[in-house]
Amino acid sequence: MMEEPAGGRKVRGLPALRAQSGFTLVELVVVMFLLGVLAAMAVTVYFKFIYKTRETVAISHIHRIIKAQELYRTDNDTYTDDFDELDMPGTAPAGSGNNVRIYEGYRYTLSVSNASNGEPIWSLRVEPEDGNTKMRWFYTDQTGTIRYEVGHQAGPTSPII
Repeated sequence: MMEEPAGGRKVRGLPALRAQSGFTLVELVVVMFLLGVLAAMAVTVYFKFIYKTRETVAISHIHRIIKAQELYRTDNDTYTDDFDELDMPGTAPAGSGNNVRIYEGYRYTLSVSNASNGEPIWSLRVEPEDGNTKMRWFYTDQTGTIRYEVGHQAGPTSPII
């Protein structure tokens, strides 16, 4: 009688099959592929979170700048294009330059002019410093309405937030 070796069986003329341990190359490739897909999804979600956080911070600063401009107008009968003159703590992002500041990946540009009737008007553009086309670009003016565009410059006719 032919004896079967442990962990395997003997087929005519072939050596005994042993129990295999470990993974095949195909299994490893499939696992690596799935890990790559999960990593790509995680990176995408992470960057969306970062963009959304930066946008939220920018909108918060825009609200403060609107309030500060109104207070400045009350005291001076005009608006200012100098962030340093907006005397309200936490209003303008810190930095150098009178009418341009960069904060949390956004460039804030403040400008003042006069309307055709002589009334002072102001505007603020808040755009991604690197020109990122996946983030929102903001615009506001003396109306206090915040407008935005995704991926390009916002203006007075852009959608309202």
